[in-house]
Amino acid sequence: LAAGSHADPRLGSAGLMLLFHAAVTIALVQSTFMSPTFKLNTLLLLVVGSGIFAADICSRVMRGAPLLPQLAPTGGVLTMLG
Repeated sequence: LAAGSHADPRLGSAGLMLLFHAAVTIALVQSTFMSPTFKLNTLLLLVVGSGIFAADICSRVMRGAPLLPQLAPTGGVLTMLG
């Protein structure tokens, strides 16, 4: 988020994605209403999906090229599935 405020405003979307999903991850870890297997699968989808999305956005801004084609949409879909 600091890089989004100072270096390039486009990095703010990646930082916000990570910030919001970090809060959700903490809440899910503490929850007791899901089975452990379901909780683990949900956490993996959220963490991996938001990480892939943010990494691809940062790569597009800093290098001018994506890491892989269609990686940001894939990360978004994984996050939504989680």
